[in-house]
Amino acid sequence: MTELRALTPDDDLALSRLMSEAFSGGSRPTAPEPEEDKDRVSTTLGVFDGPRLAAAATIHDLHLVWGSATLPMGGIAGVASSERAALRGGKATGPTGGDGCP
Repeated sequence: MTELRALTPDDDLALSRLMSEAFSGGSRPTAPEPEEDKDRVSTTLGVFDGPRLAAAATIHDLHLVWGSATLPMGGIAGVASSERAALRGGKATGPTGGDGCP
C-alpha cells in the first residue's frame, strides 16, 4: 500500500538516498542555503511504498502579487522517484482518501 505524507527529519537519510538514486546515482551534494532562502517555508512530501520512500517533491511557500492582491502559490522543486516506482506507476492514497492529494 502506498501513502503520501510530509517528510520529517527522521526521513532525511531515505530522502538523501532517493535523491542520489534519481540524480546520477552519486552522493547528494550539500550546499549552504543562500541568505534569501533562510526564511522560506517549504514542505517536502514523500510517497511511501510500505516502509520505503518511493518518490518525493518539495513545495516552497510563495506568494504572487497580482495588481493589489497577494495570492498564495507553491513552487515545485526536487521532484524525484526511484527507478522501481517510476517503472511501476501507481497512485498514492492521501489523507483525503484516495486521490493522492492532501
